[in-house]
Amino acid sequence: MPIEVDLEDELLAAARQEAQRHGRSLEQQVTHWVGIGRAVEQSSDYDHEKVDLALSGKLETSALSEMEKAVWLDFFAQKMSRPSEEEVEFFAKRRDQQKCGQQ
Repeated sequence: MPIEVDLEDELLAAARQEAQRHGRSLEQQVTHWVGIGRAVEQSSDYDHEKVDLALSGKLETSALSEMEKAVWLDFFAQKMSRPSEEEVEFFAKRRDQQKCGQQ
């Protein structure tokens, strides 16, 4: 049964580009990528628990396989590109303090 899924603009643009390049519809391209993701997660060379441990700083990235490093880097880059709620609040308070002349 089809469902609606919100995807980021950047991901949709990349999917459209790849779909056109391979002669697929957008839906077929996303389904293709989901299949690849599933295959990667089921691979003996990939352990998502290790990726999670590395993301939380409990495992050195040198302990990851090349595939795990690629996934870790993607998650890390995504996480670093968006401020957390705490960071947003912190900088909002800093801006308010600066407007009021406080340090």
